[in-house]
Amino acid sequence: MPEEKSSFSEHKTLNVLGSILFKLVVPVLIIISAIGFYKHQIETGPKAEQKPPKRQARLVECISVERDNVSADVACMGNVIAAQEVTLMPEVVGQINWVSQSLIPGGIVAQASPIAAIDDSDYLYALKQRQGELAQARLALKLEYGNQSLAKREYELLGEVVEKDDTDLVLRKPHLESARAALDSAQAAVEKARLDIERCKITAPFNAVVQQKHIDLGTRVSQSSPIVTLAGTDEYWVEALVPVDELVWIDIPGGKVKEGSKVKIFNQAWGNEQFRTGRVLRLIGELESRGRMARVLISIKDPLSLKPENKDKPRLLIGSFVDVRIEGRRIESVIPLSREYVRDGSFVWVMNDEELLEMRPIKTAFKSRQNVYITEGIEPGEKIVTTNIAAPVEGMPLRESSSIEAELESSSESNNEEYQPRKDR
Repeated sequence: MPEEKSSFSEHKTLNVLGSILFKLVVPVLIIISAIGFYKHQIETGPKAEQKPPKRQARLVECISVERDNVSADVACMGNVIAAQEVTLMPEVVGQINWVSQSLIPGGIVAQASPIAAIDDSDYLYALKQRQGELAQARLALKLEYGNQSLAKREYELLGEVVEKDDTDLVLRKPHLESARAALDSAQAAVEKARLDIERCKITAPFNAVVQQKHIDLGTRVSQSSPIVTLAGTDEYWVEALVPVDELVWIDIPGGKVKEGSKVKIFNQAWGNEQFRTGRVLRLIGELESRGRMARVLISIKDPLSLKPENKDKPRLLIGSFVDVRIEGRRIESVIPLSREYVRDGSFVWVMNDEELLEMRPIKTAFKSRQNVYITEGIEPGEKIVTTNIAAPVEGMPLRESSSIEAELESSSESNNEEYQPRKDR
């Protein structure tokens, strides 16, 4: 019996050990097998190739450029001034007894037309007095002619020998010269009196507009009293301020140049369609003190549009500031481009044939207020990028918006052709 119990105990112990070993070994084997399988899958499985992300093309708008022959228009500002301006003062003293209805600020007066008159009563009396003195001088001269003839006969009858120096006195030659001089003086006095009467009438020296009126009825004036300030209406001047380096493009009369460049004058009050025309007249020989700009005089004929052919044109006003556009000399074979498409002062963005961005440096012949005129850097037919790009990079892909619109339009047309509604039978 003890042997059977011992055998049973050993068998039970072996079973327990076997169970423990099974529980430990099997999971380890499973884990090792899983690791091996995973490693096998990693080593023998397909590998994905890494590709760089595709760069998206930036949508832009472009314009095509061409070469052309253009004029180098110089744009600047100017001030309208009078070509003729005068303040009239009387040449006689008296009281104003007549004033023209046109003698008001803004009134138009024609050349030689009367605009005011001074009372001439005193001058009429003076004329009569001078005419009386003239008659007396003529009588005195006639009497002296008689006295001279009598003295000559007496001298011949007496036959006295007189020294040569006394002969003129005996023959009364000094008396005759004095009478003639008195007559000339009397005639001059009459002419002066008549001139004073004429000067009582104040007339306009040229076609003019009244700027200031200084007198009225009853005003007593003298040679130092202003009567009226006039500005000529046949022509105004515009004093334009032009950069010195742009003078080379302007034709200024003088030497071989007979006629100045054509000019257009614009004013904000007229709108964009209205303008006046003129020509460059002179270059003032002194720079403007503040901006050191050249001063160019421009002539504008009939500035107030008084002539029938100019009645529909706007009027220029003295003292107004205007925009000036001077038609400069011709520039041959350049590419005009708006200033807004020039980047960093001397570059343009070009979309090349591969639809990539190029940043091209350019050279210009002339720069106006709106455009630049390019001689080198781009070629005719090339596409200039007009869209602003926040962070442009040389070689970045581009796509023109017009091409997308064309594709969409083509797609829409094809869809319309495919869709054909069924007709009722």
